[in-house]
Amino acid sequence: MGSIVSMTTTTFVNKNGEKTFGYRMYDDHDNSYNNMLTEEQCQLDDMDLLNFVVYNGHFDERASDMLEFVKMNEMCMIINGEAYEWDEIKETLSNL
Repeated sequence: MGSIVSMTTTTFVNKNGEKTFGYRMYDDHDNSYNNMLTEEQCQLDDMDLLNFVVYNGHFDERASDMLEFVKMNEMCMIINGEAYEWDEIKETLSNL
């Protein structure tokens, strides 16, 4: 069985102190990040965040591959440190 995919909201701080907001998505094989969210979007609860990312296409090819892996294997996913079973995320990921 493959590794579990995690998604964590993140505040990115540039060298000049400018802040951007987004998430990191990663597993044992790859990683991706997005810094195109607003601070308010990063405050969404975990399932609303996953819905927002999936429905608005806020992911790159690597993140898409990880989400497809979760969907294909009907696996759990960790969002902001909280584990979500397949039954909790399958409706959202069915929209990929």
